[in-house]
Amino acid sequence: MPERSVVKVNGVELSVLDQGTGPLVVLLHGFPEGAYSWRHQIEPLVAAGYRVIAPDQRGYGDSSHPDSIDQYSIMHLVGDIVGLIASAGEKTAAVIGHDWGAMVAWNVAAMRPDIVRGVVGLSVPPVPRGDILPLRQMLADYDGRFYVNYFDRVGPVDDELNRDVPASLRTFFHLLSGDNPINDTARPILIPAGGGVLDGHEDRLPSWLSEAELDNFVRLLTSDHLFLDLSKFPPGGAVINNIVWLLLYTPVVLAVGLIVAVLADKVRYESFIKSVIFLPMAISATAAGIIWLFIYSPDPNIGLLNAVLTKVIPGFQPISWTGDVNLVNPAIIVAAVWINAGFVMVILSAALKGIPTEVLEAARVDGATPLQIFARIQVPLLGPTISVVTVTMIIYVIKMFDLIFVMGGNNGGPLGVARVIAFTQYVETFNNGRAGYGSAVAVIMLLLVIPVMVFNIRRFRAEAGR
Repeated sequence: MPERSVVKVNGVELSVLDQGTGPLVVLLHGFPEGAYSWRHQIEPLVAAGYRVIAPDQRGYGDSSHPDSIDQYSIMHLVGDIVGLIASAGEKTAAVIGHDWGAMVAWNVAAMRPDIVRGVVGLSVPPVPRGDILPLRQMLADYDGRFYVNYFDRVGPVDDELNRDVPASLRTFFHLLSGDNPINDTARPILIPAGGGVLDGHEDRLPSWLSEAELDNFVRLLTSDHLFLDLSKFPPGGAVINNIVWLLLYTPVVLAVGLIVAVLADKVRYESFIKSVIFLPMAISATAAGIIWLFIYSPDPNIGLLNAVLTKVIPGFQPISWTGDVNLVNPAIIVAAVWINAGFVMVILSAALKGIPTEVLEAARVDGATPLQIFARIQVPLLGPTISVVTVTMIIYVIKMFDLIFVMGGNNGGPLGVARVIAFTQYVETFNNGRAGYGSAVAVIMLLLVIPVMVFNIRRFRAEAGR
């Protein structure tokens, strides 16, 4: 299987398998599937001299999952594939769709015949539009028992399929496979009165699907790798991102704030420098995020960073700093340092001015260099203040949300790689409607904050007892 990559098209991010060279073939999966469903077809097509791209369509697998139902219209789905073909640098493609993916393939060919050189539908034949909407016709023909009408109702099918996802997938795949004798003759899939779509069907794997392959579909459809993914190295997910923020952001913002506080204390225009550094604190995180989105824009006519690099480095190609899975986290961390360095500077500068001048003068008389005074006198005496600021920055990291939402979008960066724990809690509670799961994430946040608060309280008590 080829490595996955991320393609930004039509306002979403599609996770795609891309392999081979030659005329382009796009493979569109059905339900309940993903790009992985084409694992047996990709290699033969590549060997035959084709370039093959198989995406997880929007709402599936590792691709974006827009919250609004309106974002899944046929126009959106067709737009995704048109954009995918263009992003591949190809002018035409053969489009092959399976199950409901065939409907997307047919409509791509119908709407954009100029870019489709061939179309294949592995599904029921396309049905022309009638005078009655299909769902209404199905409802009338089968008294609401047709499986499509059952799937159209929010609640019952979700509860049934989520009850035991591996068993649901085994049953579903066998139900629709050639191994099931009831498929020897054409028939509609009807729901038993008062029952569910899986009632009365065998919980077993079809002959063409192994347990290992089933596990891939289970992971694709259920595993919350966006929260914690230990299946790869380095690990990923929101929990790991919070650790990355703690290890990178906290020491960097402390170092920047401390260095500015010490250096500004030695110049005549101290107030001006500190005002400039502190200015981002007067801006909301939302506004700051928008400012940095302009700075990071891949368009050199808009993005300051790419414009500068393009002028300085010959042949430099603009980079999508917040659209790259490897760069989005460092890019957001830099913006966060810019926002909060002023806060750290002000607190440490106040503490710095509280150090008795007699101590510093005595050190100079003894021959201490400025660096020795800083490392052996100022930093140790600033220890309690640095500890307070560190705890504040750690809590800031644990509850980080707004900057990631603005700069990473509703999905938390490409493929959700910029998500942190607080962002996950928001998405699960408000976007996905999973209040219980969101509450569980909130409890984890609480458990992470408790040790920090215990440390702080003990330190305050120790100082009070001196």
